[in-house]
Amino acid sequence: MHLSTANLYNLKVMRKDKKNSIVKSDSNHKTEVDWKPGIRPNFLNAFESSHESIILIDKNRKIKFWNYGSEIVFGFSANEILEKPLEALFPVDLNLIQNQIIGLSDLIKKSSVNKTHAGQKLPVLGTLKSGEKIPLEIHLNGSLEGEDLILVLVHRIGLDDESITMLKWTEARHNQIQSELEYRIRFENLITSISTHFINLPSERVDMGINYALHALGEFAEVDRAYIFLFSPDHRLVDNSHEWVNHGVQPQIQNLKGLSVERFPWFMDRIEKLQSIFVPKVFDLPEEAKPEREEFEREGIHSLVIVPMVHRGTLRGYLGFDSVKKEKKWPEDITGLLRIAGEMFVSAIERKKGDQALSEAKAKYLNIFENAVEGIFQSTISGSFLSVNPAMARIFGFANPSEMTESVHNIGEHLYLKKQNRIEFMRVVHERGFIAEFESQVIRKDGSIIWISENAREVKKVDGSFDFFEGTVMEITERKLMEGKLIHGALHDSLTGLSNRTLLMDRLERAIERTQRKPNELFALYMLDLDRFKTVNDSMGHLYGDKMLIAFARRLEKFIPPGTTLSRLGGDEFCMLVEELRDIGQATVIAENLLDVLSSPLEIEDQEIYTAASIGIVIGQGDKHYPESLLRDADTALHRAKSSGKGRFEVFDESMHAKAVHLLTLETDLRKALERSEFRLHYQPIVSLENSSLIGFEALIRWIHPTLKLVNPLDFIPLAEDTGLIIPIGRWVIWEACRQLSIWQKLYSGQKLTMAVNLSGKQLVDLDLVRQVQAILTETKVNPTSLKLEVTESAIMENPDRAATILTQLKEMGIQLSLDDFGTGYSSLSYLHRFPFHILKIDRSFVSKMELGNKDTEIVKVINSLATNLGMHVVAEGIETLDQWAILEGLTCAYGQGYYFSKPLEESRATELVAAGGFPKRSPKV
Repeated sequence: MHLSTANLYNLKVMRKDKKNSIVKSDSNHKTEVDWKPGIRPNFLNAFESSHESIILIDKNRKIKFWNYGSEIVFGFSANEILEKPLEALFPVDLNLIQNQIIGLSDLIKKSSVNKTHAGQKLPVLGTLKSGEKIPLEIHLNGSLEGEDLILVLVHRIGLDDESITMLKWTEARHNQIQSELEYRIRFENLITSISTHFINLPSERVDMGINYALHALGEFAEVDRAYIFLFSPDHRLVDNSHEWVNHGVQPQIQNLKGLSVERFPWFMDRIEKLQSIFVPKVFDLPEEAKPEREEFEREGIHSLVIVPMVHRGTLRGYLGFDSVKKEKKWPEDITGLLRIAGEMFVSAIERKKGDQALSEAKAKYLNIFENAVEGIFQSTISGSFLSVNPAMARIFGFANPSEMTESVHNIGEHLYLKKQNRIEFMRVVHERGFIAEFESQVIRKDGSIIWISENAREVKKVDGSFDFFEGTVMEITERKLMEGKLIHGALHDSLTGLSNRTLLMDRLERAIERTQRKPNELFALYMLDLDRFKTVNDSMGHLYGDKMLIAFARRLEKFIPPGTTLSRLGGDEFCMLVEELRDIGQATVIAENLLDVLSSPLEIEDQEIYTAASIGIVIGQGDKHYPESLLRDADTALHRAKSSGKGRFEVFDESMHAKAVHLLTLETDLRKALERSEFRLHYQPIVSLENSSLIGFEALIRWIHPTLKLVNPLDFIPLAEDTGLIIPIGRWVIWEACRQLSIWQKLYSGQKLTMAVNLSGKQLVDLDLVRQVQAILTETKVNPTSLKLEVTESAIMENPDRAATILTQLKEMGIQLSLDDFGTGYSSLSYLHRFPFHILKIDRSFVSKMELGNKDTEIVKVINSLATNLGMHVVAEGIETLDQWAILEGLTCAYGQGYYFSKPLEESRATELVAAGGFPKRSPKV
């Protein structure tokens, strides 16, 4: 780009010696015009013939009249000087002359004919045609009426030293002003040129434009390097983005990328504060700018000036000049030049970024539009398409977007299966301005019907009027089919195909509403549970258990009355909702028939499985109920039926609810009992049946409730097992029993006492049990042979394989194992060989009924004989009379415990017994 320059029209004005005319000429032709200066001919003749230099200039200081005297003084002819500026003769203060001319011009307009006004006398050095400088004195005077011409009289003078000094100063001042004016013109032309260039500069040419402008700026400022640095978005790094260097100067732009601002704290602190940086001498930088000085010296920089570049109040980078060949004294207005240029540069850079972002966004939108898997469209209010993307055409079965836009002229008529859907679509969009996930069935080009989901909005013009619709379409045919399956799956059990809890609760809520409208009608909710399902499932496997549940469901379906909702809640729990009953008796008859039908064996894989069911029933009688509470009450009745012997039904009453609430409260308190130290151990003595000597104790847990006082173990132990609290409680029992045994063994070392502790089925399958017992024995320093762990057959049955593994590990530690309640389990004899028991405990149910010669006595005799033959010790439980003791001793049963000897003792009483050496030794025969 070239700097703009004024087009000068080369006009010469020449005076003819013998004609009152001026000849104007250009390069092509000459023409004569009449001379009408407004001066009377007698004056004109006098001026022309005068030997004094008389000059007339106009308001623009151009010479309009040149007489003979002027030719004598300066040596220029009229042809050579007319229309030239007065400054060609007098290098004086142009502003001063301009003020004089303006002032005189105003006075001339007010003056009469022949009246003149004296101007200021000025000593100057005049320039002759030969180039010689001569001292002159000029007088600026008024002119005649009707002409805006200034009369200038010129005299040659002789000068003293003071005058010569004054003339030299005037000339120097003129030269300075002339130089400053030229600099200012160049400055303004440069800024104007750069500004004009950047106004319409395309984004792709911004970098080129900046580089050219840096070139122009660098040459104007006579520097060696001009450059721009831009900050990263987080202002942690800075890049040299643009650079111009003068001839012979090494470029640095490739070496100044990704510079950390932390390297130059002094420099960056000032830039961040938007301060300009003047460095006439790099060597003079302060000590705190040492990193900067070293960097500048490495780059060979002697002087530099830098200004920050700010866009909309945010620092983006900085612009600077370097001098690498010499130190440079920077002009005062150099920062102004840099700031103006920096504003233009940063604006162009930001515009480029914006244009690039817009171009990228457009390209991204076009890419999305063309390659989106969703259909994208724009349509008119009349129902024709303005544009559609390829996916939209594919969804509706067209080969390409053009075919679709040309084929569809009324969307509601041509595409929608139900035209009402299009009407609804239009209504919602007009009301809200948009529509979301609008589902409808549409017709494809081939006539097939599919489901689509639309999202659309109104696009409006600048004046707010409607322009067009735009939106997206997604085919959801497979989703709608899947939804149907999911809805069925969400409301039905996947294994049996029966309704699930969700559907049951919905039907139950409707039944409640119906009985509230018709108080004479009842409904019954039955909850059923297979009594032996867990045993079958554990022994035969889950697959077999699933088949059992399916067979059970099919049998129920054959029995239930019409209109009944049959549901599986999970596991082996089923529910049955029977409506429109007349009375409670009708509900109990259905339950009795159910039990009768379910008593028949189920055929599974050619095997007959005998099972039974327990049933809990709750009656809905129009009272205000909630489905959840009815389900809870049916479950409460079911648990009552199971605990009452299984294979039976129970109808819910409020006493059951009260008990359930009590158990819930008890459970809450039980969770806090351990941390509140509410548990205690009582110790029941175990004695030798030969002489009643003390052998050891069985530790029995007791719960001292803060309000209920002593809670029966039969109430809270099952609750602890159901909730899993038996694990931490059982661990505490073992620890406390061993702690107490350790104390007794230290205090009364002469007595070799043992401690028996019961394990629940939950503990027996806890893989961490062995480690816990080992840790307790180590902590309490109790010999493992002093600890006896008792388990029941029912506990073993929960998981026989895992129980065998854990019991074996306990035996290997030296702990003695007891099989408790022997004779009351499922298959006692088969487990005596499989599990490593040391002791057999005969259940109290046999001992309490013993009499000489009766059946129970014979059973005890067989158990004792069996245990003796297997090398096991026998402990008889529940000895309450001397006769029972005598019979057992006669059967050579070694050990026993029971109320005849002692009830379970508190810690202090048990300690007293140990301290006394146990019971007095005696025989049952004495």
